[in-house]
Amino acid sequence: MTGTPHPEHDDQILDEWVESRLFSLDEALSEILDLDTGLRDVKHVGEAMRLDQALTKVLDIETGLDAIVPKSPPEPDRESAAELSEPTVAGSLVATYAMNLRGSSPGRRLEIRTLLPHRELADVRTAAQAHNPEQVFAQRDHALTEIGRAIDLTARVKSNDAVHMFALPIEPTLDNALQTVQGLELSLETGASLSSLARELLLTSEQLEEAQRQVRRQVDLITVENIGKSTQDALHRGFEYLNALTQALVAAENHTRQLFEDMRRLTILELTLGEAFNSARNDPGLTNALSHDLDFVRTHAPDRSFAAALVSAIDHISETLTNFAGDDLSALNLNDVSLEGIRWTTNTRWPVEWEDSIRAASTEIEAGIYEIRKDPRIHTPTYF
Repeated sequence: MTGTPHPEHDDQILDEWVESRLFSLDEALSEILDLDTGLRDVKHVGEAMRLDQALTKVLDIETGLDAIVPKSPPEPDRESAAELSEPTVAGSLVATYAMNLRGSSPGRRLEIRTLLPHRELADVRTAAQAHNPEQVFAQRDHALTEIGRAIDLTARVKSNDAVHMFALPIEPTLDNALQTVQGLELSLETGASLSSLARELLLTSEQLEEAQRQVRRQVDLITVENIGKSTQDALHRGFEYLNALTQALVAAENHTRQLFEDMRRLTILELTLGEAFNSARNDPGLTNALSHDLDFVRTHAPDRSFAAALVSAIDHISETLTNFAGDDLSALNLNDVSLEGIRWTTNTRWPVEWEDSIRAASTEIEAGIYEIRKDPRIHTPTYF
């Protein structure tokens, strides 16, 4: 490939290089343009694309323009100041609300910023981020394994002449534990109350704990007469079964109690959504969205995609109500608006009487992007 001539080359080499570039340009134009009919064919999309490609091979227009007109750094806009992707919906109406909010006017966004239950939504976000149904199901499998082991050991105790009487009070407890834990997934799918399920699991774990105490009490009640009626080998195996059963009951109780804790954490999302709903009365759109999502959580087994949609939505709501880069706020009344935390750029327009105080209260956090670090209120509203 022929490169750009070095300044040290003589004039003849330079002339040859220029002539070769002109010849290439002439060939490219000849392939595209019909000089007899003018630029008729170039009006067609395909021909225009071919012309553009041919010219691009010959001319480096961008480089030429850069050399003539140096580029200035672009003014940060709303999109560059906010790098979040679109909020996912996944059944969440709050996520839909977040997307619609992005198209609202600056005045409307400032109004909602004042009405928004910020603390309650932050609590919803925290609960949604910790919402992990998959962990519940994994813990359920562990609990089922240990309950199954305890049931098997209870059957062995029951078959042993020396200790068979110990199995009788344990069997109903283990059967109930098995049914409760096995039915967990179905209960979630059919919309059972998470709080009710958590209470059932807590009761089951307490029953398993009581079963351990029953085994120990029964062992303490073994008399010399019992021992005398049993062979040494049967009694030895019986005590081994009882020891293993006690360990299995401890493990089953621990996993069931942990399952209760995991289930209880799932209920926090419902509780925080309820608190946010009760605090969002002044914004009908958000109230409706929170009501929908609260009902969804109460009647379904929301997976992590739903929880992730809530996290994403609340992040976008916060960003939309914080980012006023390039917005015209000059005609708005800012007296009753909380300005602390708002981000703006040099082409954001403020009311004239607010400009100096906002600049004084702001810190540049990125090139051309500022954040109001304290509320530069001119007129503090009076509340009665």
